[in-house]
Amino acid sequence: MSNIRAAENSECEQVLALWQAGCIEAVGHPLSDESAKQVLKNLRQYVIHETCHCFVAVDREQVIGFVTCSLLSHPIEGGYVGHVEELFVQPTYDRNAIASELVHQAVVRLKQQGAGVMITRVAVDDPNQLKFWEMQKWEQDTVNFAIYSNVPADP
Repeated sequence: MSNIRAAENSECEQVLALWQAGCIEAVGHPLSDESAKQVLKNLRQYVIHETCHCFVAVDREQVIGFVTCSLLSHPIEGGYVGHVEELFVQPTYDRNAIASELVHQAVVRLKQQGAGVMITRVAVDDPNQLKFWEMQKWEQDTVNFAIYSNVPADP
């Protein structure tokens, strides 16, 4: 039985290890050393930030899953949007049940902080992710496009 709660600073390395496992599962390789250092630095901020959060699932003092989330606002338009960002649970556990509890905790916190809408990003070619979010009663309503390392100098 796992316990879902806010992450502690001392658990950031365990969360990073799960993040790396998620990267390997999703794209076949871990983060670069530089990216991993940045993620660890960011995780340390998540555990103390007012509007960014990291929740963990813990089983016998071992972090077995995590979710990060944040409260977004627009500088002109009113209201807040809750953003569920990263989510991963070790495959040896009941992933859907634990992930559902992690997402629930994130949504509760974001709603407490005023979020009226929740969003997340899902890879369109990952049927497991799509099915998971549909089972959570989230609706697919947009398609996002992104430019990563190949950002043109003159878009």
